[in-house]
Amino acid sequence: MSDIGPTRFRPGAEAQFAAFKSAASDYVTNLAPEERPGLLEKPLDWGAGHVGYFMAMYQLFHGLQALKLTPGDKLLEVGGGAGWATEIMASLA
Repeated sequence: MSDIGPTRFRPGAEAQFAAFKSAASDYVTNLAPEERPGLLEKPLDWGAGHVGYFMAMYQLFHGLQALKLTPGDKLLEVGGGAGWATEIMASLA
């Protein structure tokens, strides 16, 4: 299987995928030095009082509570970010 990405339904997808892959590879390099620490902070919040952090935590815990999970239930989290939500859910077992 080729690593150029999906092409079945989109003509010219190879070029688009190559451009996307290049941009993703260059993302970290193109960050300003003061922005790079944010890659290691989960969730990223540089604001005074860390309002963004507490809002993210509230939303995560509220969403988990709304699921009404019971011990032994399984949860699939399709990651799309830094992985902090997965780490928190794993620690809650």
